[in-house]
Amino acid sequence: MSTSSRRSRVLIVSDHPDRLEQTHQALLHSFPHLHTATTSCGRLLTAEQAPPPPEMRGFTPPNLVLLDFSNQAMASTPSATSILEKIRGLPAMRHIPILVLHPNPLPTDIHTSYQLGANALIPRPIHFNSLVNTLRIMGEYWLETVILPKAAGRGAV
Repeated sequence: MSTSSRRSRVLIVSDHPDRLEQTHQALLHSFPHLHTATTSCGRLLTAEQAPPPPEMRGFTPPNLVLLDFSNQAMASTPSATSILEKIRGLPAMRHIPILVLHPNPLPTDIHTSYQLGANALIPRPIHFNSLVNTLRIMGEYWLETVILPKAAGRGAV
């Protein structure tokens, strides 16, 4: 593991609590020193009307965002498209790469993801070991190979 992944921060957002925890654990399996924050789609979407969710208070803007969506088609899931739009609408997070994990993306999901500003749509493996391997490869590229911009202002989200 390079020192760049040790300094990296990843925000994981999911529409299902079990998937959120599984993705979080799989990512930490390959990158144990990674700084992470997790939240649900619903909590992030309502953050404008209320204080940010407790798990996000004081969280420095991440270097990378992972959106982990369920089997539903993204186009028919308001929270999926709303999350992408919300993140791309926040000045401090506009430049941050967003990776979408989706188990069975339809052609419309692929189109919608990229149209709304996703940097990649990655098929989400079903089995934990395969998910660990996928996230390891993803992390090696996005956290250790590419040069990511520093967040503007470095204030809390």
